[in-house]
Amino acid sequence: MSEKWKEYVQQLQEQNKISKSLKKNADLVLKNIFLFNNEYAMEPTQVSYYMKKITWQKTPNGDPEWLYMLKRQEYLNDLLATYYETKEIKYQTKMKSLIFEWIKKNIDYPDTWRTLDTGIRLLNWTNAIANLSEEHKLTEKENELLKQSVQIQAEYLKNNYIEKYDISNWGILITTGILVFASAFPGIIAQDIVEWAEERFRVELELQVDSNGMQWEQSPLYLVEVLRSSLAVVASYQHADLKIPSTVTVKCQKMQCMLENYVKPNGKLFQQGDTDAMRIDSLMSTSALLLDLPLKNKNIKTKYDFMLIELWHKKFETKKIVSRTSNHDFGANSAGNYFWRSSWEKDADFWHIFNGNLGSGHGHAELGHIDLVINGKDILVDPGRYTYVDGIERRYLKGATAHNTIMLNDTPFSKPKNSWKYEYVSIPINTQQIKFNDGILTRISYIDTGSNNAVVVRNFLSLPKSHLYVVIDQIFSDTCRDCVRSFWQVNPDFNIQKCSGGYNLENKFKILSTASEIWSSEGLFSKKYNNLSHLTRIETKTPLNNFVSQYTVISTSNLKEIHKVKPIQSGTQKEANEKLANGLTISFTNGDDYLITTQPTNTIKGRKLYWYNDIEAYGTLNVFKLKNGKILDFYQVM
Repeated sequence: MSEKWKEYVQQLQEQNKISKSLKKNADLVLKNIFLFNNEYAMEPTQVSYYMKKITWQKTPNGDPEWLYMLKRQEYLNDLLATYYETKEIKYQTKMKSLIFEWIKKNIDYPDTWRTLDTGIRLLNWTNAIANLSEEHKLTEKENELLKQSVQIQAEYLKNNYIEKYDISNWGILITTGILVFASAFPGIIAQDIVEWAEERFRVELELQVDSNGMQWEQSPLYLVEVLRSSLAVVASYQHADLKIPSTVTVKCQKMQCMLENYVKPNGKLFQQGDTDAMRIDSLMSTSALLLDLPLKNKNIKTKYDFMLIELWHKKFETKKIVSRTSNHDFGANSAGNYFWRSSWEKDADFWHIFNGNLGSGHGHAELGHIDLVINGKDILVDPGRYTYVDGIERRYLKGATAHNTIMLNDTPFSKPKNSWKYEYVSIPINTQQIKFNDGILTRISYIDTGSNNAVVVRNFLSLPKSHLYVVIDQIFSDTCRDCVRSFWQVNPDFNIQKCSGGYNLENKFKILSTASEIWSSEGLFSKKYNNLSHLTRIETKTPLNNFVSQYTVISTSNLKEIHKVKPIQSGTQKEANEKLANGLTISFTNGDDYLITTQPTNTIKGRKLYWYNDIEAYGTLNVFKLKNGKILDFYQVM
């Protein structure tokens, strides 16, 4: 047992932070019951299929991903960590036997491999083989067999690498496996392959990870995988005293910052694209340690990633969470992801808005989607991915109606064709974030190519002092003459009841709409891979004739009612066309009220000033805070 891991185990025992499932997982591996349930696993945490003998080429549930995950051999890390913790030799013995069983049953059948899993396997072999070598558990014959099998796998990776991997998480997981193993065991993998992997890894990071730290495939889960594999290179290079390219360090720092924003007040990732609802505490804590950066999100627990720490092989002190009092909004413009939170506490309000390019097949049809948290509680959610097997469930969960989006003329703005392809996709145009004294406005627009190039503008208005969130949808089209439909995926744990103008959510929150019709339906929800349940989806429908302006208001149960306002143009007694001006009043039970006024298009005939009841206003968007009819505050936002 390495001294640094022994010290870390003692620290965790003192802090009572040893994972309760660690020994259980290792014991399950001993019995050949494979539960892939580390923090980043894509598989279910429980299966009922007991294997007396490993079937390397046969899946028990029909999903080919089962075998791919099995051959990655991530469970070797569970066995090694448990061996260190318990000092029971059976865990080390099983770890060794599984490596050589894979060689015996798989090395001659490369047609059953994937490049992705081969790269990950080399990564997972590194610590296990290092331990077996350090403790003299390998014979000369076994060492030679290992060298040959590693060479074969490294050559397979280089020979089967294709250009598209340069912009895929696959590429990074391939090259990092080679680099990590080569840094621990120099001379086994041919030098030309190592140099090739170093160059490809540099190119992959530069192409895939943007200036804000988002990986282009638009999935926090795959951003997690890319960061973890990149950190494995950082850790192993530091241990081997190898120079870390500046590109690697900078990109890892950016990815850590990005992932901090992806963590909700409940400590879990929100489920953008192909992502599960999961915690990433050990990755974030280890990233801060390896990169010597502070952690600013208080919802991240201090625990560490065994694989990365073992590769690093150094003594360390626990990193402290650094409180952040500002920078509560973050705009990742190049990827189209926008974040805002009222604080970094567990009871914070939080939202994430998406208006970016689709990315890879891991991306979902979610232009204009919003995730919303109030008082630390999920309100509006993304329902996840469930499976990669093409079918009704896969296409539904990737589709627009499974997200908090809108649809024109019953035609989705982007349409999945199968598990990985799309028939067509829409085009994001612009996003603005405007902060003012009492809140923030995120205004996004896109071209809906599914409905004859209609222009959709969604205004997301946050007024956190009142826990008030307003979505103002404005649709411009010369050809859409049917309807606009809205979809709101509600936290599956909530009970909802119909009320005037909308729904009560768990009797703690409300969602009200100015739509002509509002009803609830059942939608799919998947918090993790191969796990499927249901949630309540709130739907609305409003007639659309060239233009419509629609309001949705979400707040606590103190929200009383909302009413659309028909303004009068100054100098006339006529109601304005809503394309020129419209507004909304919002009332709370305590007497606090708001008036929101909008002017979607320029007024070119007559006066540009409008009266909204007894209040005059000019501008694209204004917010008036009222108390018993009197103006307390006024914000000309746009």
